Amino acid sequence: MPGEDWIACDRLLDPRSAELGRILEAERRASGQVSDHATALTVMAVYAGTVTAAAVLAWAVEGGVAHGCAAAFCIAGRRGGDVDQLESAYKTFSAVSTIDLDRLGKVVRLTADDREGLFYLRDTCCLYYTSMEETKCSSCCLDSVDQRIANYRRVLVEGVVPH
Repeated sequence: MPGEDWIACDRLLDPRSAELGRILEAERRASGQVSDHATALTVMAVYAGTVTAAAVLAWAVEGGVAHGCAAAFCIAGRRGGDVDQLESAYKTFSAVSTIDLDRLGKVVRLTADDREGLFYLRDTCCLYYTSMEETKCSSCCLDSVDQRIANYRRVLVEGVVPH
């Protein structure tokens, strides 16, 4: 936004833009680069890191990272991993995380017939239902916890690995 000390990336695409020139000169002074090539590479790396950090921070703080991390432990258990070990590892991971993962969802251990596994009960919406398929994801918080647990138990019985 204007006045917030950010430069729109489209202004950096034009090699003759004043904005790109200011950034390159500022980087040259700050880093002591002696070649145009090295200065440009540094600018690209710093800019990419800054833009990526803003996007990743929103993902990490609001629910994408919680599901991604939990899913790794849950799917590993349904693919033959030791559920006791995975559950313990997830609890350790969650406890040392700098993000309050439990605020975003819970990993639960379920049993059906002779199978058991870990499943994620998300508390935030991934908006999967807005896709062209118009379906909800298997961990959709728009379904009740009881509905999701029933669905997950069916997954255990049928031996499939949902997303």
